[in-house]
Amino acid sequence: MSFSAPSYLTSHRNGLYFRLRIPSDLRPVMGMQEFKKSLKTRYLREARPKVIRLVTTSHAIFDEFRKRRDDVMSGRLSRETIRRIAQQWLDEALEEEREYRLSRSWELDELDKRNEQLTILATDAQEALECSNLKKVEGRASELLDREEMDVEKDSKEYREFCAALLEVEARFLNAARKTGFVGILQGQEQSQVVQPTVPTPPPSPSILEAIDKYIEFKTEGPNPWGAASRKDIPPQLKQFAELVKMGNAQLTMSELSRDHMKGYWKKVQKLPGARIKRYKDKTLHQLLRMSIPEKDLYKPKSLETRFTAIRSFLNWCELEGYIDKAKPLNKVLEVPGGKAAAKSQRRAFTEDELKRLFSPDTYKRRNLRKDWQYWLPLLGLFTGARLEELCQLSITDIREESGVWIMDINDQGKDKHVKTEAGKRLVPIHPYLANELGFLAFVDSKRRRTTKRLFNDLPPDVKGKYSHAASKWFTRFRRKQNVGAQEGVSDVTFHSFRHTFITRAKLLDLARYKVKEVVGHEQGEFDDVTAGYEGNYPVETLLNDVVAKIDFHEMLDLGHLEGSY
Repeated sequence: MSFSAPSYLTSHRNGLYFRLRIPSDLRPVMGMQEFKKSLKTRYLREARPKVIRLVTTSHAIFDEFRKRRDDVMSGRLSRETIRRIAQQWLDEALEEEREYRLSRSWELDELDKRNEQLTILATDAQEALECSNLKKVEGRASELLDREEMDVEKDSKEYREFCAALLEVEARFLNAARKTGFVGILQGQEQSQVVQPTVPTPPPSPSILEAIDKYIEFKTEGPNPWGAASRKDIPPQLKQFAELVKMGNAQLTMSELSRDHMKGYWKKVQKLPGARIKRYKDKTLHQLLRMSIPEKDLYKPKSLETRFTAIRSFLNWCELEGYIDKAKPLNKVLEVPGGKAAAKSQRRAFTEDELKRLFSPDTYKRRNLRKDWQYWLPLLGLFTGARLEELCQLSITDIREESGVWIMDINDQGKDKHVKTEAGKRLVPIHPYLANELGFLAFVDSKRRRTTKRLFNDLPPDVKGKYSHAASKWFTRFRRKQNVGAQEGVSDVTFHSFRHTFITRAKLLDLARYKVKEVVGHEQGEFDDVTAGYEGNYPVETLLNDVVAKIDFHEMLDLGHLEGSY
């Protein structure tokens, strides 16, 4: 390619690049021999104006480096250096935003949505600055200091001043970017101002109850609010934590909270009875702590771990807000005794004999099971391995044909639907025997004609917003009548055992484990590598043929009495 061009303009792979050699006296400071940048064009007439601007900017930078050479080489971070680096970042950020705005055309509602997001981010940056929450910009601070080849101690005053300056320019950038006529700002109508960084005075530390109230408000109205269950359960747990911690010191603040306080809470909470034991509900905490509570009435390890998890999350948030220096030393105290933190009631699969009792021709009949969900939920659990809540919250539209295969779409679309993990969102092929011989598709079609929204619309949500509460209670009574599992207390078989049964049967049939995981919605732990980010799901016809259709419970059990009953 031949053309008349300055020496700092070069071509590469059908594109033009700006290229400038670094002056020899600045190479040790800047750590490079030359600077090269794509001009994102192959036309000389478009490249020339960009090059002129870059040359002017580069020489200004060279002049600035010469002025600050001693400062940079010594690793000091003076106020003037802070202003220079922060100003440079602001100018670069504004230029990138301007180029992004000009790279495409925008619909007004699309631009409004982007500006709303910028407003939220600007507010967050301003609040972080006011609260001296400097962690938000530590990553950017490290990148900029690395670029300057400066090594500054993170616990130093000058480092905090630098982070505060970056927060300030971030807020300034976000506020500028959302203004009407933003592009004109960089064309000279309004210029960014030199940053005058200050380190804000840390706000007074709130009391524990005040911090808890702020946390509850944040988790209720913030960007990622609690679900209904958390809104009901967690606030009382945190309020009890506050009462136990501040006994003897009503004005205890978050900054005063110590490991000794946490150890005191740990000892006290293990002397308290479980929350649902009625005979203790009229007692105060002081009265309960003076009582000798029988061991059988105390909090179980699982309940303790649930409480401790809520408190750890609260303390982590307090660290981010700057109310406490570090949450980890406090959180380390909250360990369930005896290493039982991860101990859960062990569920197992149903035995073949238990399945025969559950689906006995003498008891499992349409006329005995008055509700549609009483009839279908155990069968769905058996042939899909789905979780009870996943089945209870199904809508009519979740049952549909996909690529010629009838599937259940398990999703969280809608405020009343939830999935346990991202892997829980999945398409589950419906077993042909369930769909046809047992008449599940006919049942769905009858519900669709009634124009109901949910498949099991007579299952009401409980106080936590879950639809499975009544179904779980009913199944417990039903299995006990069939002499399956414990007759009272905690049993090692529940409705969830259908999930264990499905997975165990798939293993005994030597079905591909990765495909089984996709059917039941388990995380693909074996693929926690780069490749995992590129892998899609198996086609539903593959999951049907290789997993679901090979599950043979209809051959193991006598289900003939159910065929054609719907």
